Amino acid sequence: TVSQFFHFEVSRKKLEPHDRLFKRYLARMPLFSNYYIRDLSLHSFDRDIDDPIPYAEQILTDYDFIGITERIDESLVAMMMLLDLEQSDILYLKAKGHGHFDDGGFNQTCVYVQPSFVSPGMKEYFESEEWHTRIRGDTALYKAANASLDRTIDEVLGRQNFQTELRKFLKARRLAEETCQDTVVWPCDASGTRRVVASGCLWHDSGCGFKCLDGVGMRFGAEEYTYKSGPWTNPDVSEKSASVSQSQSQSHVHLLLLP
Repeated sequence: TVSQFFHFEVSRKKLEPHDRLFKRYLARMPLFSNYYIRDLSLHSFDRDIDDPIPYAEQILTDYDFIGITERIDESLVAMMMLLDLEQSDILYLKAKGHGHFDDGGFNQTCVYVQPSFVSPGMKEYFESEEWHTRIRGDTALYKAANASLDRTIDEVLGRQNFQTELRKFLKARRLAEETCQDTVVWPCDASGTRRVVASGCLWHDSGCGFKCLDGVGMRFGAEEYTYKSGPWTNPDVSEKSASVSQSQSQSHVHLLLLP
């Protein structure tokens, strides 16, 4: 919510990030009400009528994998181990980070991405009953997905094995940032000038530096893993606890992660 406001309203439209404008932006954007429930549900969801909690529970059943941005590196490493992937399959370079320019797609111009922040007024609103009511389903789903990731690491992958692979991945990521950034001709240069021809990305500024990342991944290598699916307990997204239920067993692993 905050990053979207700063990206589209502050960075692109050059608006001042006042609390009044922020609240007005949220008011005219009903999509922020249980956004992930609406976006991820495979069934029609009416935010004005439907109770989001059953939809959150259904999402946990329908999906085997959903990503959590705040734990992106942990998520990627867990996915790598579950699917028997290699480091090169999950390495990435950041794009559209604050303090840099975007992909130049908006009006064919390069837009400087302003750093976002949460003001005291924003924080007060995020703690209000009004806001918590708007995101009730998303909150339950998010808590359950986090709990599922932790249980996947502890009960399926093994915390020690996971930490070993996470350390290797973070080391590979640091090397990738040092060596692969300069292999990409980004759509916008450091001065904000839009290049006629960009290269080194799979699409616009997505999947950039993939050839270099493959090399970094091969350098570090990844041990092969064979994890057999076993009994798994889905998180309970009941409104009271949104914690892991001990009564619902599945015959396969669910790694649930939310952006």
